[in-house]
Amino acid sequence: MIKRDTILLTGGTGMVGSFMLYLLLLKGHKVFCLVRKNPGVSSRKRVVDVLKFWGGKNFLAKKHLRFLNVIDGDITKVKLGVSSIVQEKLCREINAIFHFAALTNFKCSSEILTDVNIRGTRNILDFGVNCLHHGNRVKVYHMSTAYVCGSYKGRFSEADFDLGQSFTIPYEWSKFEAEKIVRQYRGKGLEVDILRAPAIIGEAATGKALTFSQSFYQALRILSKRIFSELPCKNTSFNIVFIDDLCKSIYRIFSKSTLKNSCYHLFNSTPLPVDNFLLLASKFLRIKAPKFIYPNRKWQKKLTATERAILKFNFSFLSRKLKLDSRKTNRYLQEIGFQFLEYKNNHLKKILFYMKNSKAI
Repeated sequence: MIKRDTILLTGGTGMVGSFMLYLLLLKGHKVFCLVRKNPGVSSRKRVVDVLKFWGGKNFLAKKHLRFLNVIDGDITKVKLGVSSIVQEKLCREINAIFHFAALTNFKCSSEILTDVNIRGTRNILDFGVNCLHHGNRVKVYHMSTAYVCGSYKGRFSEADFDLGQSFTIPYEWSKFEAEKIVRQYRGKGLEVDILRAPAIIGEAATGKALTFSQSFYQALRILSKRIFSELPCKNTSFNIVFIDDLCKSIYRIFSKSTLKNSCYHLFNSTPLPVDNFLLLASKFLRIKAPKFIYPNRKWQKKLTATERAILKFNFSFLSRKLKLDSRKTNRYLQEIGFQFLEYKNNHLKKILFYMKNSKAI
């Protein structure tokens, strides 16, 4: 029987963490899932519910849950809010840490984001160092965002980090600060890979999504409500990744990569043309497509304060003079047997179908 690595995973009830947990259990890994306690519903039930969402009843019946261990804890607390006995057990048993817990709400305050995304990351890394002190050389996989680039203009690759960029979205700033901490802990001997994702959308095969809070989905909601007769997206593009594709790429890195302390841009190196996709969405929704114009300040000046507020977080990517570069990651993934899906219309239509059937648009 093949011995599988034992994993500590955070963020198991979130979009990425829950699908990653589902995939790890399918592969036969023993997973300790650290979940913040919620009054009224047990942590295990919350985790099982999201696993049921991705895998259905058949998944629950296949005995994969025997590999699942749910632990009440909190990444914002010292020693992750768990007892010394639990800490000792984890330090002895785990081989890897998947740190996927984060607040991704663009409207969260800097104070709240600091607590979860920055302090939480430091606490996880402290736990990794504690494992080293126990003679256990665990590896950490830190989920980040490609938008640590902030206001940077130009090509931003896996090798890039602090280029003097500024931030208007606190979430992006918090993930930048978290990456800064990761680099500090590498100096302490802890091996940490950084996993950067762009906009994350539902499953390619089914369109299923755990939440529709991401800017990609909010943009579709805005389109469906016909708020704007013009949108500044002519000849613009942006990067997306299907949730299943993202997690499969991470698993391939986890199971096959021999690189250390690497940074990966986990998305297809060819971006999605915004105007083409919005035209496809307009046809699907049977509404008149807005006029697609080039991004310009003159158009922005005509907007009302309400319209600017609507666009601030949901179409902010359109005004960035930025090219996210994932060519290095894509070349390496191909070497170890993985390739990202192309953005085919049939995949994108499934995203739209699922969103419509869920009454999100």
